[in-house]
Amino acid sequence: MLEILKRLYYSLEDMYYGVLDRLNEKAPVYQIVDPIDRVFPSFILCIAAFFAILFIMFSLFLGQSGALAKFGVLDPSGEPLEGAEVVLAAQGRVQEKTSDSFGEFETDLIGKGIAVRAKHDGFEDFNDTIDIEPQKKYTISMGKKAIVVVSKRISFELRDEQHELIDSAALVSMSFTCSKYVNPPSVSGKGGTHSISVQSNCGTLTATINAQGFDELNRQVDVLAQEGTVVVVLSKKQLFASVGVVAKDAETMLPLEGVRIKFKKGDVTALDGGTTDSSGSKIVQRVPAGDYVIEAIPSDNEHVITFSGEFSVTAAQFSSGEPLSVEVLVKKSEGTAKSLSVKFIDSQDSKPVKDVEATLVIESQKSVTLNSGEDGIVKFAKLDDKNTYSVIAYNPQYVLFVARNLKVNTAPVEIKLAKATSLNSGAARVIALDSAGAGITDADIQLYSRQLPFSIRSGKTGSGGKIDLTGLPAGDYYAKAGKVIDGIAHENKSDQKSITAGSMIEFPIELVVANANMQVIVKGEDGKPIANARIFFRDFLSRGNRLEDKNSLSDGTSGRVELRAARPLYLEVSKQGYYTFFSQQYTLVPGETRTINITLRPAGSAGPDFDIQLNGIFDASGRKANRLEENKEYFFGFEMVFSKPATDAKALIRTGLETEKTPADINVLIKSVSSAGAALFASCYSQTDQYAGCDGAPVDFTALGAKQAVLSFGNPSPSIYEIVVKVKIRDIAAGMEATTPVEIRYGAKAQIGGQQAYRKGISELYLWSMLLNKPFCTSECGFLIELKIQDKNAKQFAQAHSIQSGSVTELLADANYNIYYEITNLSNEPAGDLSLKLTNDNGINPSLLLPLDNFQIGRLAWNSSFKGSFSFSTPRAVESTALDFNLSVKRKGDFARAIFKVTGIKPMQLSLSPGSLLPNQKNTIVVKATDGTNNPVKNADIAIYEMPQGPQIMAGTTDDGGFYSARFDAPYAQGEFDVNATRIGYSPASKRIGVGGIERLAGAQCLTIDGKPIGEAPLEISQRGGEKEFTLKNSSCSQDAAIRIGKHPDSDMRLSKGGTEYDLALSQEFVLKNNEQVSLKARPQNQFGVHPLFFSAKLGSSATWLDAGAARVSIFDNSVCLFLERSLNEGGVGGEKFLVDMMGGPQTLEYINRCFTGTQEGQYPSNDISTMMDEKVLVAISNSVKNIPQSLSRQQLELRNIGLTSQGYFLISVQDYVKGGP
Repeated sequence: MLEILKRLYYSLEDMYYGVLDRLNEKAPVYQIVDPIDRVFPSFILCIAAFFAILFIMFSLFLGQSGALAKFGVLDPSGEPLEGAEVVLAAQGRVQEKTSDSFGEFETDLIGKGIAVRAKHDGFEDFNDTIDIEPQKKYTISMGKKAIVVVSKRISFELRDEQHELIDSAALVSMSFTCSKYVNPPSVSGKGGTHSISVQSNCGTLTATINAQGFDELNRQVDVLAQEGTVVVVLSKKQLFASVGVVAKDAETMLPLEGVRIKFKKGDVTALDGGTTDSSGSKIVQRVPAGDYVIEAIPSDNEHVITFSGEFSVTAAQFSSGEPLSVEVLVKKSEGTAKSLSVKFIDSQDSKPVKDVEATLVIESQKSVTLNSGEDGIVKFAKLDDKNTYSVIAYNPQYVLFVARNLKVNTAPVEIKLAKATSLNSGAARVIALDSAGAGITDADIQLYSRQLPFSIRSGKTGSGGKIDLTGLPAGDYYAKAGKVIDGIAHENKSDQKSITAGSMIEFPIELVVANANMQVIVKGEDGKPIANARIFFRDFLSRGNRLEDKNSLSDGTSGRVELRAARPLYLEVSKQGYYTFFSQQYTLVPGETRTINITLRPAGSAGPDFDIQLNGIFDASGRKANRLEENKEYFFGFEMVFSKPATDAKALIRTGLETEKTPADINVLIKSVSSAGAALFASCYSQTDQYAGCDGAPVDFTALGAKQAVLSFGNPSPSIYEIVVKVKIRDIAAGMEATTPVEIRYGAKAQIGGQQAYRKGISELYLWSMLLNKPFCTSECGFLIELKIQDKNAKQFAQAHSIQSGSVTELLADANYNIYYEITNLSNEPAGDLSLKLTNDNGINPSLLLPLDNFQIGRLAWNSSFKGSFSFSTPRAVESTALDFNLSVKRKGDFARAIFKVTGIKPMQLSLSPGSLLPNQKNTIVVKATDGTNNPVKNADIAIYEMPQGPQIMAGTTDDGGFYSARFDAPYAQGEFDVNATRIGYSPASKRIGVGGIERLAGAQCLTIDGKPIGEAPLEISQRGGEKEFTLKNSSCSQDAAIRIGKHPDSDMRLSKGGTEYDLALSQEFVLKNNEQVSLKARPQNQFGVHPLFFSAKLGSSATWLDAGAARVSIFDNSVCLFLERSLNEGGVGGEKFLVDMMGGPQTLEYINRCFTGTQEGQYPSNDISTMMDEKVLVAISNSVKNIPQSLSRQQLELRNIGLTSQGYFLISVQDYVKGGP
């Protein structure tokens, strides 16, 4: 066999060389073959090559009969399209395929001219003929199905958290962006219903909603799918701030206790803040936005009334959680504080004029108001002899007069007042109206004379929104009106009008949402002011319409610019040689004055052609954040910098890990973006095009937020755009906080010089990443001092409570606490020999007892932390005390301050009487503050606020009995009020009171007695046992009136109706038809005094009984010796025919024996008073200290309401044992 193979091999080899010989004759093939043969036989190589070619051809044949081709189906944005149905057909063979989640499928249908058809909902059909080869990939690109573009109307309903439509007068602005088409125009209006017209090819519509009094909210809508009304539930905006006032001696800078703090807004006392404590501090809650001046009224005789500089409460304080600090340096008089006395006399007879309402004006600020007594004298104390003063004098019977340029004195200055007549004075009727023309009650009114910088009259509107101001000298006047409604300032002023003698001029004022003010300060990077910078205030809704423009002054400021509130705007600031700066959006709160600091950067200093930079991370209060915590909101500040002109510029912000595809998976979500550029929010992102939109579900901004926001800036010139992104850290599973990363990616793209450019790259973004609760620093890094506190028994703070720098933490007196501190070195270099020094600001009388004031720390490496703790106690209550922590290394962050309010553990509770307010009428309630043993709490600060977020409507201090009487001069139809009480050493107390009970009968003339309204008719009986007949008439009720009459339970009054006895105890019902009358006869039995008769009525078919008023029957006898009159201090009128109103506080009466002969001591009738009085009235009798005629003997009676009586009247029966019998 071997021989056969050899012969075969050699035979084939001979044939091979024979062929080569023939070829060599035509071409020199041996020149190639011979060198090969010398190394290896070329014949064998030729055989090997032959079999290799056969193998390849065979493999190709097998591959052609069994290999696969791959297809990918893509949408127009290049994203994989799942679920596409594909049919392939050729030479009688047909295959049906469906693309998978990657948009792919495979086929073994190989060949030329294969028909491929693809279908998918929402896309145009794909039809093509393709030459398909094995092992290759083909792409099917499907275009969006053409949509018939139509205009679609989308309606929005804006509702509050109780799902009620927001107020019809609330200002609303809405801006819109479309994910796929042109943005619809913005909407501005009022109330809760709005609608827009939008193209059906808009895609996802994002509405950014700003409603007055509510937080901004984004809402996304799928335009094609949307049917019906879009209901948006808005959250109430926090519209109040806390203000911490510190009163100090202007020279020694020591704190002043007992200084009364009043917030002045123009001429109006907007808030009564109470009195300062031993630390000179008082924290005032619920201060609405606005510009204020503090009036500080000292309690001693060394200091004088002082006004602070003007300060602003702005929206920045609303969310900070810490009080705005205001310091008042109270001036001291040289020696004892001086006084200013004035005496008002009649210009005709020179007699003293009592009951003159005299208002002191200090440096154009209205201060205290006092009333003149019988001698016509008013004395203003605690004044500085270096100042000049004005006094406004008003008495309804005289012409108003303003005395100016007055100095402190020892003898009263006489001021002559002229009796008011139609020949020398006129009147003003100021009417506060809403936008519908209805009157607004309880609005603050000020009337100004054109010649004076302060108002000459002020007050509050009553029924119908009106107030009449009389006794005005002829001249030119204008009026201002304002009211805080639901936390929003409404105000306006009237036109200037002339008042002539004998005229009544109306000043109608439509209250509108107050404007806001903005002041811009422009500086360079070196911190120096930049003058003559051009500042444009631009409307965001109209994408840049100019609202106002200013040039910065030499100090870099723009001055105050008045702007419309509740409408977003942005700033454009430019100057030659600097990049133009475009700020974030600002939405101003009515009444606030916002100061904005702008730093301009020199042109050419930006570095690259364009870039986006992270400048800082801030917490909700606006402070730089040093760590991120769950369930909190933060603000990431960016700058988009263009050093060259650009086109189609965009910025991108993306939150969460790249593997977190939907908002439900992400631990950090975008809630809003503030910038001059338009933002497009998405719940997902494109993996192939970072800046392209995606077809994810609309973003739910209420429950979650967006994953990505893309901002468009158009075609900017060299400039810098500010971007502020609000994010929310979600709740993290317990135990996972320390290992949970927070990631923020950001980038930018633009065409520069016609070339597309990206930052950081076409497929790469910048990344900021940090673990939750881990300290960090973004700029100006130094030390971070973090503080926590917990009481030792963990009853007040179950967990260690974080102390925010500048915020107030409330502690209890006589308690023990632990402070836990953590100090982290973020300064990029180590620090050695550190020590922590503690200082309590109350000095020699410390409010905190510390074991040590210095703690050694030692060396602290970069990015490392030191933890420690110490204990302290709180020996006494104090309104405010600071504990300072100081490392003294002269690096950023080496100082921290904890502010505490230490309150006593004594409980305090409030009682209110009556328990509700009567609707549509004036009311008075008595507030009583008591401690845990029911003892009165005196000097408690009482403040009453409208609910739910209304302003303070009155304030005062409880007296020695723990009482405060609150007068509601404005009638309320409905509503609720929050009564608050605070006092150092006691826990705060509050109680609510609402409008309820029996309503006052509308129409003062509806029921009358002897032709006069009930309560105004004089019903007098001049002797004991006498009687008074009078006529009750249904004068103008225009329908039947059912009537009931009742009496005071202690009264012995009897009544007859038409000659028949009427049972006052049963309050028998009877009916008077319209214009019908009945004769009534009142007959007292044996009691003097004022006997009230209470009338109630029910009109027509109504089932509601209404309060129709109270008639007062006065019984007196001038022949008896005993006589009762008001104290001369009150300027009252003698006799038994006056009412004693004790709701305003204790009242003093003079009790006189007019039969005293003055001959011998003890030989005159005994002065006695019955103790049979209402048990809720305390009577104190004391000898008079007045100089009185010897023919009279008198004593003083002090009456004090101690029982919170809800009865409108009580009886005092004075018995004369000498004349008149027992």
